[in-house]
Amino acid sequence: MTGTILNTATVLAGTAAGLLLRSRIPKDFGSELVRVMGIFTLVIGLKNAWSSPDLLVTLVCVVLGTALGMAVKLDDRLNGLGDRLRSRLGRLGEGRFTEGLVAASILFCVGPMTVMGSISDGLTGDYSVLAMKSVMDGITSMAMASTLGIGVGFSAVVVLVVQGAITLGAGLLEGIMTDAMLAHMTGAGGLILVGLSFNLSMKAGIKAGNMLPALVAAAVAAAII
Repeated sequence: MTGTILNTATVLAGTAAGLLLRSRIPKDFGSELVRVMGIFTLVIGLKNAWSSPDLLVTLVCVVLGTALGMAVKLDDRLNGLGDRLRSRLGRLGEGRFTEGLVAASILFCVGPMTVMGSISDGLTGDYSVLAMKSVMDGITSMAMASTLGIGVGFSAVVVLVVQGAITLGAGLLEGIMTDAMLAHMTGAGGLILVGLSFNLSMKAGIKAGNMLPALVAAAVAAAII
């Protein structure tokens, strides 16, 4: 759990720095930082998607996963959770709280570094991948929090739960998770990040939360293939 705890701490620290410095950072500059993070997310997403063993399978998995996400209204549920947290926080929850929570949670928890780093930490105690991810997430959370507000910080809870669950369950996954599963999940996660990047850079309004079941679909597809 060392890597997950470190990652959670850097997200909180980055958010705190972003909130403290945003009064000194021009509003336009903060918005530009978020757009830069969007462009960076696009590059990472395209790289991951292109690494898929079969792009057609990846596309089918994302389509099926998105359909499932839409059926259970996953994105709306995530936004609803953010809205409930915002209402309980009173004035602290003002601004783009829900957008920050959802965007940061997806950005920090979707991708090969999350899966591979957490599994490595759980199986061997090697948290070097998560340590690298922690640095990236800390910088990103600072940039996002300067514009989107405190909601970004609450994504640390999501990081703790998601990465912690993967790390603790790594022993069970050892005999189940294959390289092919990881590869297909990486490809699907890449497309999800591409969708998220358009939201960050252009406010495209894509419900990236609905796409998350594609990760499960990708793992199942790899097992079948």
